[in-house]
Order: sequence, then structure tokens, then C-alpha cells
Amino acid sequence: MRYIENIAIFPRQEGTGIIKRHRIEGPPDLVVEILSPSTSRNDKVCKKRNYERFGVPEYWVVDPVHRFIDQFDAEDGKYALYGTYSAGGLLNSPRFSCMNVHMDELFARLLPDD
Repeated sequence: MRYIENIAIFPRQEGTGIIKRHRIEGPPDLVVEILSPSTSRNDKVCKKRNYERFGVPEYWVVDPVHRFIDQFDAEDGKYALYGTYSAGGLLNSPRFSCMNVHMDELFARLLPDD
């Protein structure tokens, strides 16, 4: 299956062997999917299952409507929910120590709920 991720993050140094001249051969270290009503089930079920199967170590599902992120981390080849983050939260990645997502800042530009 082929998917277009909303965001895929590849390693800078470790694992750079997957980056070829005209393509990337292998999984990214992190995939971030941003839900929309038309793709929600596909992102949360089908894509998640396939990213797990192909060895993507970390997977985030961003829900801009409800303003939260589910963060999944692969443990022994299976995703486990690492955390759910919402207003006031700070998401930290177990693989990217420099990555901190302030939930209030992330969702600040969204229109207020009606």
C-alpha cells in the first residue's frame, strides 16, 4: 500500500542508509497524521496498522477538531499508547529529545469552537 503521510521525519545521521538518490527505502522514525473527517478511520486504523507492520517506531494522530494528539510508540513491534495530550499539555518524543510540542501553541491559530 502507498500512503501520503502528513508529516514524516527521517533520521539525520543514524539510519541515513535508507535515503537513496531518488527515493527513500525504509520507514521514517516518526509519522504524524492530521485527521480530517473524511480520513479519520483510515488514519486511526488502517494506516496505523500498516505503519506498525512496516516498523515506523513512533506514530502521532493529531485531531484538530477535538484538539488532542495520541502518541504511539512501538514496543516489541506493536504500538502502545505513549500519551494523549490536550490543552495545557507538553508532548515530548521518546526518540527526538529536542522535540517539544506545546499543545496550547499548536492549536492557538485554530478558529474557536462554535
